[in-house]
Amino acid sequence: DAGLALGTSLVASGKSEDGLEYLQSLRKQHNKDSEVDEALGDAYRYLLDFPESSKYYRSSIAKDPKNIESYNKLADLMVEFEKPEEAMHILQQALQKQPLNIPLINKLGTVYQELGDYDTAAKQHATARELNIDDPQGYYQGIVVELQRKNPEAAKQLYREIGQKFPDNVDTLYYQAKYDQIAGKKEQALEKLEEANKRSPNNSKYVYELGLLYLLFEDFIQAMSLFKEVIGIEPQNINPYIEIGRGHLEQNNPAGAKEYFQKASELRPYKKKPYLMLGKTYQSTQENNRAIQSYEKVLQIDPQNEEANFQLGNIYIDAGRAEQGLSYLIQTTKKNPNNSEAFLKLGYAYKDANQQDDAIKAFQKFLELTPDSPHAQVVKDEIQNLQ
Repeated sequence: DAGLALGTSLVASGKSEDGLEYLQSLRKQHNKDSEVDEALGDAYRYLLDFPESSKYYRSSIAKDPKNIESYNKLADLMVEFEKPEEAMHILQQALQKQPLNIPLINKLGTVYQELGDYDTAAKQHATARELNIDDPQGYYQGIVVELQRKNPEAAKQLYREIGQKFPDNVDTLYYQAKYDQIAGKKEQALEKLEEANKRSPNNSKYVYELGLLYLLFEDFIQAMSLFKEVIGIEPQNINPYIEIGRGHLEQNNPAGAKEYFQKASELRPYKKKPYLMLGKTYQSTQENNRAIQSYEKVLQIDPQNEEANFQLGNIYIDAGRAEQGLSYLIQTTKKNPNNSEAFLKLGYAYKDANQQDDAIKAFQKFLELTPDSPHAQVVKDEIQNLQ
């Protein structure tokens, strides 16, 4: 244990080569030791080398299927890589080993939330509350998921309960503020978040949420100041970079937006959001080639990404390259069969490509999805002309 601690501390102190060399030497001596591989996973994770980190966590689990901590850390990595399905399977495997592990139950609930399965998520958090009524996380996450389920009464009940059970926990203020915000009580939310930040200064989570709240108040200067404060506390967190970039974009400052979105993409090159925002920014300045590069980067990470496929289709069609745009729009409609705007664009792309039958079908689907659209009559005329 002392050797593992020494190796990981060397990495954390900036002596990464020495720390990794030391841990690898321990691995040679203790080849069957799951905890050595877990420590290597931790070290590579600290260095932001997530593929290597994932490899060693998986090796740790293979050597000791009961090493729950490696399951837990591997699941965190999958969430970081925006692979919630994999995280779900990993946590399910871990819970087969320890079915009453409350932190894992709650974590699986949050993964179900990522996947949009709010009913199952609510059951997970309810199970956590039943197993330990004194653990606040099941209540806190329960508020969020009940709001996601459009069940405000259940959320309100949990809101009351956390105030009674955990009045001295600063996170109680944070989650009550989230409820107040969604309930339209912005002033009460602001008051609670300010108090949480006062009681726990330099907590990046509270400062970031305050920034988002000030955006709702349309106080961009204060919001940007808070996001920069988050960067000072947690320089590797890409969320404040993205929000500052959004602010610059909304203030018609694309150069500033590009700077912050680019920084976010450098910090987390495997994340989709920075590239999506870069693509949007380049489109706003008519730099379509760079926009295409940004959206193609998204598709390298997530080939079925709806927004990237749709925007690429738009760019190519607007440039008079309908045949190139078709494949992206088709992929968009496969991902989301209810995207009426994609079907409208697809209809015009098929028309430009002289594929009249397919154009008619796309236009008809648009009308089926949005019969009251202001474009409806124009689309009906297009169908009639094609027929």
